[in-house]
Amino acid sequence: MHQLAIHSFDETCQSFCPLCEQRLLCVAGLHLVIAETRKPVCRSCGHGRAPGLSALLDLAKIAEQAGRRSRHLLTPSMETMLALARAAENYSAAAPRIALAGAH
Repeated sequence: MHQLAIHSFDETCQSFCPLCEQRLLCVAGLHLVIAETRKPVCRSCGHGRAPGLSALLDLAKIAEQAGRRSRHLLTPSMETMLALARAAENYSAAAPRIALAGAH
């Protein structure tokens, strides 16, 4: 089983998902990759094998978009706030639960 990681690509690349052979177009930015080889995986394979990491990646991308859109505004738009809330909810639902020390 391959370990997945988040990796930032500096430029656009074309490749194939090493897990399902689907053709990929990776634009510059963050993508899920196989940790050992840094080869990008498609969204469906990433979500199926690491749903928490995939949801974290979605949250990071939406936060980046929100920052760009709202850079010169006093407050972000309601649409932007709702998109961030939805992505945060998806992440909290997909992220593995961490047991707190001393909790019963």
